[in-house]
Amino acid sequence: MNSDGDWFIPSPKDSARFGLKIVRGRIDQDSPTPGILHSEIVALGTDIAVLRIPAGMTAPLRDFTNHGLIPIHADTLVYYERQLTSPVAISEPPTNLIVEKATIEDRSSIADVARRGFGSYRSHYHANPLLDPVLILEGYAEWAIDYISSEPSDRETWIVRNRGAVIAFATCSLIVGDEVVEVVLNAVDPAHAGHGVYGHLLRHMLRTYQRRGLRAIRISTQVWNYVVQRAWTREGLAITHAYDTYHINSLFGSKTRDLP
Repeated sequence: MNSDGDWFIPSPKDSARFGLKIVRGRIDQDSPTPGILHSEIVALGTDIAVLRIPAGMTAPLRDFTNHGLIPIHADTLVYYERQLTSPVAISEPPTNLIVEKATIEDRSSIADVARRGFGSYRSHYHANPLLDPVLILEGYAEWAIDYISSEPSDRETWIVRNRGAVIAFATCSLIVGDEVVEVVLNAVDPAHAGHGVYGHLLRHMLRTYQRRGLRAIRISTQVWNYVVQRAWTREGLAITHAYDTYHINSLFGSKTRDLP
């Protein structure tokens, strides 16, 4: 639920990208009053509602099935966390790698890494037949560069360079009140995968935020993404919770629109 007491909020970037009215919502523990979820997406003229609920929770889905809408289970998102009170392992960095904060001049390189890194990644968007896979991939590139466009004080983007070229990145959000940093989006150029690049970047972030006195680091991925979860486990992160993502294709706003 957002600060206005509503369960869904518009997603203008998704809506503009796909040409559909898309809204997003998240439920933590308390289920909404029966009927409220459906009534909200009708009131918002929604085409697609993206809803995240604690993994295994199903009661809120009845709001949609009772009105003839079938929720699509689109993914399960798992969250990992590590407290930053214990020492971070020191290891010899792979040859020629430099980790540094990105600048606005790195936007194009970061977008290119995002396109290559997420080219075969299956996100919740891919479960929805109304969404164009080409536009889904461009969404990751846009997300990556938007994060550095304004670079407010609670955001940081790290890049890994190999002989000057950007081969990996990680965008981070600093949750100041909780003294937590969340790694929001990260990718390694597939041409450099399997050579210790990601582990080096992750350890750099762990050490950096530990030195700053932050309490914990948090990160998430799709449940099927086993390789990166093993990397997190090696660095002391542990799973804390999970959310199921559902898409509800209502098309209340597209009665006259030609859909893909």
